[in-house]
Amino acid sequence: RVSTTCPRCRGEGKVISDPCGSCGGAGLSAVLREIAIDVPAGIESGQQMRLKGQGDHGEEGLPPGDLYVQVYVKEHKLFRREGRDVVFEMPVTFTQAALGSQIEVPTIWGKAEFKVPAGTQSGTAIRIKGEGMPGLDGRRRGDQVVVVHVETPRKLSARQKELLREFADTEDVKTNPENKGFFERIKDYFAGEE
Repeated sequence: RVSTTCPRCRGEGKVISDPCGSCGGAGLSAVLREIAIDVPAGIESGQQMRLKGQGDHGEEGLPPGDLYVQVYVKEHKLFRREGRDVVFEMPVTFTQAALGSQIEVPTIWGKAEFKVPAGTQSGTAIRIKGEGMPGLDGRRRGDQVVVVHVETPRKLSARQKELLREFADTEDVKTNPENKGFFERIKDYFAGEE
């Protein structure tokens, strides 16, 4: 003798005499539906959200399961995220970097005044406190990191060239591409003399 579960009633002791076409007598049918969710501020790509009771319906009498939503944050045209910090690449002119300047920069919260200190070098990263992403815990926001890129002018007027040559003379720098000091050192290096 072998005891097995009844294939018709699946061990429930009752049979649906006229089962519906969509569930075939199982009592449940799959339905696709859309739900609105609140995405918390500061969530990062790859993080999951658990929505209680939004998953598949449980077996007879059991509550529904949970739905897990994986979040992917779309990249922004201006900003790059690094944890709570937001990175912004800012081009500045040679004179703005050399003399220093006050510039208005965009942030994810609006606009902020940003000070480029005199003598700023290309690639310098300067922080604007509190202008980054909030933490999921609701605590302090990160910073906006402004990476300064000094742009060299491509076209200069005759007057601008004259002024830059005068400036170069005050630095005791030769602007002639035949400057022997630098090129002699390179030549000596490749010849193995240094």
